[in-house]
Amino acid sequence: MALNRKKFLNHKADYFLDVDADSESHLDTKDPMNSEKETRWLKNNHKWKILSFLSLIFAFYFSSRMNSYLSIDLNASVPVRNNQGSDSEKFTIRMNTFRRNELLKLSIDSISKCPGIAQIQIVWSDRENEPPDMSFFSKDARNLVVFEKHATDSLNNRFKPLLDISTDGIFSVDDDLVFHCEDLTLAFDTWRSSRMTIVGFSPRLVTYDKTKGLYTYHPGTLSAWFGAYNIILTKAAFFDKKYLS
Repeated sequence: MALNRKKFLNHKADYFLDVDADSESHLDTKDPMNSEKETRWLKNNHKWKILSFLSLIFAFYFSSRMNSYLSIDLNASVPVRNNQGSDSEKFTIRMNTFRRNELLKLSIDSISKCPGIAQIQIVWSDRENEPPDMSFFSKDARNLVVFEKHATDSLNNRFKPLLDISTDGIFSVDDDLVFHCEDLTLAFDTWRSSRMTIVGFSPRLVTYDKTKGLYTYHPGTLSAWFGAYNIILTKAAFFDKKYLS
């Protein structure tokens, strides 16, 4: 059946007008509960916008303050030397371990492939268990590894050598860390350019509050985010053997 086009359009227009009128009347009669929820949502949304804005300002401010503490030339180059020379051009690794032989093997087998290592001294402080046999390690590691057995159980044993050390450079490291050889070589060459310093992979930041007279030790994530630090942990660091007791 064919419809009259004019009537159809007029009917359609009347329909939409009726719908709009119903919608307007519906909006005019608001539910008090919905109105209260909408108001509360707008207030909360406004608060979050203000907090987000203040957080952004704080991040920029804190970043600028952290950068002002440092004077690092990121374009500075470190003179790289050949690590294959005499023992003065090599370094000794002193590795702490305690009942984590699988981690110890992983770390030793990996780091023993790197150039410039004179010896790997494993600081053994476990009085109840004997060190593993040399066959436990890879062929590359067996010629470098020696065990240093201590009578006491202390993390400070890494600073109390019982074995002779033929190099000036010491790399103090824990048994659960693995490094790329390129990173290790760069750190060693950086240390050799300034041997009175400590060069390492675990920076930390300590700040001082003058008003309270208190020091605050910040987690490593802060140093990672802002590049600010004034401490290097000896869990993975190069330093001169004269600092050993």
